[in-house]
Amino acid sequence: MDSWEVAEEWQNEKKRVLSTIIPKRTKALINHIEEYGLTDPHKQIKIKVDSKKSLLKLKNPNKNYTLYYMTDGSDPRTVGGEVWSTAMKYKVDIILAHGENVVFYRVKTKLGDKVVWSASCPTYISIK
Repeated sequence: MDSWEVAEEWQNEKKRVLSTIIPKRTKALINHIEEYGLTDPHKQIKIKVDSKKSLLKLKNPNKNYTLYYMTDGSDPRTVGGEVWSTAMKYKVDIILAHGENVVFYRVKTKLGDKVVWSASCPTYISIK
C-alpha cells in the first residue's frame, strides 16, 4: 500500500471537486430549487425617499402580488406564514418619523394552491 500525505490528498480532492463536480451540479441544483418552489419569484421593489416630505414611496412591479409592511422593524409575516394583524397593506406613500426608521416589507402572492412570500426586506431610512 502506498503512503500518502493527508494535507496533499485533501488539496487534490478539493481541486477535483471544484473543477469537475461543482460546475456540473450548479445547473442541477438550480433546477431542484426551482422545482420545489424555493426561489424568490418577485421582481425588485423600487424605493424612493422624499426626505423633505418625510415620505417613503414603494413601487411594486409585481402583478398579483400584495406588498405588506411594518414601520417598527418587525416582519409583516408571522412564523406560520400569515400576515400580522398590525401589518399594513401598501396602498399609499408611507409617512416616516424624523430620525431612524426601519421599514420591513415583503410581497405575498398565491401560485396555484401555494402561498409564496418574498425574502425579507428590512430597509433602514434616516429622515433629518
